[in-house]
Amino acid sequence: YISDTDYITKKQIGSDDILYRAYFNRVYGFCKNKGKDLELEVAVHIKGGYHPDVAAMQKKDFKIPYFVTVLDDRSNLLIKHNFVAMVQVDNEGYGQAQMRQKIRIPRANLGKVDQAQILVGMQLTADELATNRKEGRF
Repeated sequence: YISDTDYITKKQIGSDDILYRAYFNRVYGFCKNKGKDLELEVAVHIKGGYHPDVAAMQKKDFKIPYFVTVLDDRSNLLIKHNFVAMVQVDNEGYGQAQMRQKIRIPRANLGKVDQAQILVGMQLTADELATNRKEGRF
């Protein structure tokens, strides 16, 4: 995953009060040859929860947008896919989401396969990214 985009602190609209926080608990993947393509399977496990001060009626399932990007051996962008994970919360306001995607990449586009890069991160707004960089991981 990409540092500073592996977690999110979501604030209430128009306020500095924290609504919820979520993070990548695990990210893993593997590749398989599929003819002239390489099939990349990426799995993400996201955990998160609402701040204790958030009212019970506000504690609903929430979406976490994230991306999977593949760079070739010269760090050129080959593929970027955007996904959305739905974090299903319990009565206490904590929950998780597990997602798995398969992405096919033409082997000819990769160059030296062992030097290709796979990047995974959450789609953050500029304010969310600034918060992460300012406050650090919770």
